[in-house]
Amino acid sequence: MPKVKALNNRGELTWCTAKTPGSGNCNHVLHQLDGMTDEQFQQEVDNYNETLQKAKDLLKDVGTTYTKEDIEILENEGLVEIYYATRGNKEMFKDAANNIIENGDSIIIADSKTELDKKLYSVYFNKIESDIADKLDNGEESDYGSVNTESEDRDNPEYTEYSIDFTYHDMDDLTTDNTVEGLDINFDRVNGKYYAVNVSDE
Repeated sequence: MPKVKALNNRGELTWCTAKTPGSGNCNHVLHQLDGMTDEQFQQEVDNYNETLQKAKDLLKDVGTTYTKEDIEILENEGLVEIYYATRGNKEMFKDAANNIIENGDSIIIADSKTELDKKLYSVYFNKIESDIADKLDNGEESDYGSVNTESEDRDNPEYTEYSIDFTYHDMDDLTTDNTVEGLDINFDRVNGKYYAVNVSDE
């Protein structure tokens, strides 16, 4: 496919040479595809950069202690995408930025809610499973797991086996309000896409 004009998440116009724009190693957020006039593409670019400026202003407001390396991490992740996922809310933006810098969280983007839930399931499966096991180990009950008493190892009384069962259909319950410690996913739908990020302050 011939190269097409494109915009990256830093607001820079470049050329996209990916075979399928928006997939593979493509790091662009906008493309001037067939049928889009220069004026239409420029309008989308202007809209994106307007939001980028809002995100930069918000970052200056909440990130007074961030290092140059911290800001680089956030810019690579995408300031606009963080802004979308947090709906431009100051506190959520700050919590999301901290989680990205300190815990390695990332923005999750999907074309549908089902795809978003599947991606959340894949990204946070180990964290959720571990949290459920910890709760069971502490004697708490969970809708998504139980202690398997029939598998007790008499030679190792400290051994405990758990039956843990959750699917991507359970993501709304498991990834909000710190049901799982340190996990509170906020998402929003912008321009037909879903943007999600962890905004837990724990």
